Amino acid sequence: MTVQTKNTLINRIEGMKNNSLISEQVAGELKRNNQAAADCRSDMIWFCFFKPYLESESGIGGFFEYWGGESLYGCHEHTEIGENLKQVGIPCIVKASVPMSQLSDSYLPENEIFRVFLKERGHNISKPIEHEGFSKKNISPENIIDIIQYPSDLFVELSGCNKWNNLSL
Repeated sequence: MTVQTKNTLINRIEGMKNNSLISEQVAGELKRNNQAAADCRSDMIWFCFFKPYLESESGIGGFFEYWGGESLYGCHEHTEIGENLKQVGIPCIVKASVPMSQLSDSYLPENEIFRVFLKERGHNISKPIEHEGFSKKNISPENIIDIIQYPSDLFVELSGCNKWNNLSL
């Protein structure tokens, strides 16, 4: 997995155009209108360290429905360009072993680890144990555990997409 930047997004869009998956016009619009350079997106790979269904349809539905990630589809949801993004790719969940040393310091899950420790010893934990974080370093191939594709039973279980109101995967 490679950290994403404006340049990596443009290269991916060019690849889509060159493989006739999107038109020149759509490629141009995608390159002009995206959030790939935003501080909260550029040079990062984001992870959730919990089952994705906990985010619900409103939290993860678009991520699986549209190609390109939030920095791209967020600018084109519910548009003609967005409809093009729905036609590309297969929704997947990537399970990875992410070394804690690669997570941004501000997102280290000390509180979550401590709550897991207490829960395992029988303590009642009122706050859910969930954690999101990002790496500013590439994740090497040996750290990829599994790639789970829609519509497999495991994808449905992990995403909870069988309970979504607007399923259009």
